[in-house]
Amino acid sequence: MAWMSEIGLSVRAGTQTNDAAGSAIAQLVRVVTSDADAPKLAYFAAAFDPNTDEHLFWQFRLPDNYNGTPTLYVQLYNDTAQGGDANTVAFEAAVVAVTPGDADVLTALDITNDGDGWTGSPIVLTNGTTAGRLYESEIDLADDMDGAAGGDLLFIGLRRDVSDDDAAGDACVVAVSLKYAVGTG
Repeated sequence: MAWMSEIGLSVRAGTQTNDAAGSAIAQLVRVVTSDADAPKLAYFAAAFDPNTDEHLFWQFRLPDNYNGTPTLYVQLYNDTAQGGDANTVAFEAAVVAVTPGDADVLTALDITNDGDGWTGSPIVLTNGTTAGRLYESEIDLADDMDGAAGGDLLFIGLRRDVSDDDAAGDACVVAVSLKYAVGTG
């Protein structure tokens, strides 16, 4: 049995891309619930549009205990009721790793071409006739970590791939985490 660790990637802390440079950004929204009594619950969601491939990025130092088998977990809901019982939202992830001291130039990194490319799997919205139902999906990154090792600067990108997607409305991502095997030291 391998020991596992998990890094929570806050939606609010995701780096929104520069739309002027051609990358569509997921809109960060503050959602306030409709409960009658104060205090009302408020949270942040990244609203990914159904018509445009939109992105969100995180950057962090990969812990020294990283030992492979990474999986990205994405929790989301759709803000619009769907026309049937099974619609699909397609998310993909990409990773670029930079080792301190390497010749990589941070100002010239390209997440699409410098890493191992985008990978993902569709999230089927079962009982999708209800807006606001929470779903979770896993994206296996085992073959897509760009040779990452503990201590590397890691960039993780998440995008909605609307070409493989038939769900109406915004897909609202509320939580993302990276789970990985821990080294034995």
